[in-house]
Amino acid sequence: MSLTYCGVASHSAISPDAILADAADALPRVPQRTFAWSAGNLAARVYEYDRVAWHETVTSSPQAISALSGYMLARTGSLTAPPSLRDLLEACATVDGEWSAIAGDETALLAVSSAAGTEHVYVDCNSAYTAVSNRCRPLWLLRARQGLELQVDLSSIARLVHLGYPFCTGGTAVRGIELLAPCESIRLNRDGRVERTTRQPVERRRARGAVDWQSHALAAKQRMADVCSSPAPMRVAVTGGKDSRLVMSMLDALGAPGHVTGYIRAPEDHSDFMVGGSIAKMLGLPYERLEPDERSDLRSSVQSHVKFTEGMLSAWDMKDAVFPGGEIGVHGLLGEVYRRKQSDPSLSADELAGSLLQRPSASRVVRQDLCHSHVRSVRSWITELELQGTPLEQVPDLFYLQQRVTRWVGQAKLHDGLWGAHVNPVFALPLLQDYYSLPLADRLEERVHFELTARLSPRLAAQPFANDRYAPAMVERSGHRDVTVATTSVRSTSRQARLLWRKAALKHSLPWIREQLSIARHSLTEVVEPGRVDELAAVVAYVAGDASARDALNLTRAPRLLVTAMANPIHLMVDVFSLLTAVATIRELDSLRRHEGRVGHRADAPESHSKTL
Repeated sequence: MSLTYCGVASHSAISPDAILADAADALPRVPQRTFAWSAGNLAARVYEYDRVAWHETVTSSPQAISALSGYMLARTGSLTAPPSLRDLLEACATVDGEWSAIAGDETALLAVSSAAGTEHVYVDCNSAYTAVSNRCRPLWLLRARQGLELQVDLSSIARLVHLGYPFCTGGTAVRGIELLAPCESIRLNRDGRVERTTRQPVERRRARGAVDWQSHALAAKQRMADVCSSPAPMRVAVTGGKDSRLVMSMLDALGAPGHVTGYIRAPEDHSDFMVGGSIAKMLGLPYERLEPDERSDLRSSVQSHVKFTEGMLSAWDMKDAVFPGGEIGVHGLLGEVYRRKQSDPSLSADELAGSLLQRPSASRVVRQDLCHSHVRSVRSWITELELQGTPLEQVPDLFYLQQRVTRWVGQAKLHDGLWGAHVNPVFALPLLQDYYSLPLADRLEERVHFELTARLSPRLAAQPFANDRYAPAMVERSGHRDVTVATTSVRSTSRQARLLWRKAALKHSLPWIREQLSIARHSLTEVVEPGRVDELAAVVAYVAGDASARDALNLTRAPRLLVTAMANPIHLMVDVFSLLTAVATIRELDSLRRHEGRVGHRADAPESHSKTL
């Protein structure tokens, strides 16, 4: 929640304070306040940005320090302050919310990732020191300033280009710097010992009768009540989807507090705007429509993307941050963990491993041997789950929760978290535990969303969704005969696509894209198929309306790629942006190796957050 923390244990004669001296130079924004603490070979810095009148995120004294990135909700629903070193380890598996935390006293420094895993904890263990932070860039800078090697982790880069985020690995863009898994902790002791511990983030319950949906509904209402207890203005994403609807049902159950504003970023004729507007009107909420960001300057977008989200592509696909400092943003994105991601229960473990890594791609530019290696890594992860007794039918859900959400949502929060507090009242461990006790059919048909919405706000259950509806068979099984359920959906009134700007963006940035793809062909030789990069460049030029004779030759070799790109420019843009991001990340690390000036806010901070991604 609007802060960055760094902690270090020195293993050499260099003082920990000296190691952390320049950490703030890697931050993309100037912090408003800095907290410093040290004890022997241990030191910590906490950099706080815009404060939200909600609950404490930092406690500090000469004897101890504790800082919280994100937000914590106790099982009673009440907000909690950063826990002490003594209580922090237990909190990772018992306290809801999206958070990571650091705490230190005269004995040790402890960093912990919560069960959601979307507030990151990065770790760098080397011979000179062990450092932790909730951002990766400060750890890059500490390495460079101490003269340590900044070696690109090409295996993580390959995963980034292949799927949009690393998976089944704690790897980052730099070898030796890792991301902690959900519910994992690292303890840096004064005596030099480094201890890592992992708790089971989701203790799957055995099915023992019916789920107590009423208790879950009351708990959800309490979580939202706690969020609304702050006098700070709240901004809520209101769309035509089921996750948004569940969040709105919590607000409706509270009487829609007056300091809440709904918003959406979509054209006027888009179904999400039409449905969202009707819901906001029903609840009496102000509703703001924002025009989709054209992002025509891809060069600026890539540079900001690498700075703020440290290179993970999927964050760029998220909706733009629209929360001014001092506001609380509420969203339902983690509600996606309550819906089954793989609808074919007949797949074998080998087939499942491959299906989990499929994404729409125009070029398939990653080397095939690496793609096969990625599938093998997922297959090994599935084997570990099977050895723990996990049913194969639960693997897709766990992959989404432990792999995709951790990276995909988490990297977006690296950007959004600099501007304000972002809360997801849908995520709660007790609810997630009961989700795994549901029959497969209920997980496939999003029963969690329906059961809670029907109890919190029956009138919202009766409102149509955008391009979707509740499954009739699931509604019948639920037994809610007293609740009217929408049987139709709302569709956009024209064929105008939200993402047509991508073609214009390719044309506007074509010379630079050509240059960067040429660099990618040479700098990523261990990751990409060189011929595919040339074909991709030719297709980009054709879609942008500026293909040369040389491009025409490459196009004849890639007819399928051209057809796919013309029909789905979004897939083409994702492939292009992933390569541009990989190149930009490598070049950023090169500049750090050469110590070419400051890399953070002092050199190139944007004038305002609306000009970043």
